[in-house]
Order: sequence, then C-alpha cells, then structure tokens
Amino acid sequence: PPLANLPWKALGEVAMAQSFGHSKYGDFHNYKKGMEISRQLSCSIRHIADFMNGIDLDDESGRNHLAHAACRILFTLETFIEKTAIDDRYKP
Repeated sequence: PPLANLPWKALGEVAMAQSFGHSKYGDFHNYKKGMEISRQLSCSIRHIADFMNGIDLDDESGRNHLAHAACRILFTLETFIEKTAIDDRYKP
C-alpha cells in the first residue's frame, strides 16, 4: 500500500491523542484487550459532534477533537480486523 502518501501531520495529531490516552489509562495497548464497537464509535461521534459545534480542542487533553475521533476509529478498525473487537452492533 502507498503508506508514503499518508497525511503525516494528521497522523502525528492522532499519535498525540493516543499519547494522552496512555497518560490517562497507563497502557498504549489498552484498546487491543477488546472493547465494544459501540463504545469506541460513540466516543468518536462525541468528538466529531464537539468539533462540528465549533469546539476545536478537547477540554481534558487540549488536543484536536478530530484527532481523538480518528484515533478511536483506527482502534475500532484494527480490533475489527484482528477479531478482538466486541462486536455489539445491531444486525437484523
């Protein structure tokens, strides 16, 4: 895959959001232990909603809400691919 073409500044912001999570929860790999998809995406949606309401930075971390949202989405995608996500989505 063309990894060289990824948005590096944005990924740096995502990494800083993850770093805040590490300082809060004490584990860079906490997300790998399994978490409900709905919880991960609810957190992401909350950050997106704050950003859409004109709030650029998270009060607690001081980092951009979009970085937090992207981090949660990446965690969800990674655990879904690795089959460690707790898939609590509604499936008719």
